[in-house]
Amino acid sequence: MTVFLKAARFIGDLDDEFYRDERQRDVWNEASAVGFQLSQWIALVAAALLPWLAGRPGAWTALGILVAWFVVSIVTQLYARQRDVDLYATAKLWRPRSAAAAALYLVGVAGIFLRLRYENHPFENDAAT
Repeated sequence: MTVFLKAARFIGDLDDEFYRDERQRDVWNEASAVGFQLSQWIALVAAALLPWLAGRPGAWTALGILVAWFVVSIVTQLYARQRDVDLYATAKLWRPRSAAAAALYLVGVAGIFLRLRYENHPFENDAAT
């Protein structure tokens, strides 16, 4: 077992006796998938809204959220690949939810870029001048 798999098993507490019961394991896997997807959507929505609603501090926060979102997504896919499961072999990648996720991601990236590129957002009125 690779160091990556050992670390993932430790983080996920996969050696717990809880996982020995097949029904418990199946239900917990489904619940974990729902929780994981919900956290992914919350991260995308927050990253899309924060630069526009909270200015530069929100843009920096959104950048951190997107980096964490990306790392968690990659680690999840790497774990599955290490266990010989290829997400892309059977998944339909371009579904409405994929388009919505991509749109949220792009709105977040655009907001981050605009807030951090310009001292004041180009669409704001600068009351100080």
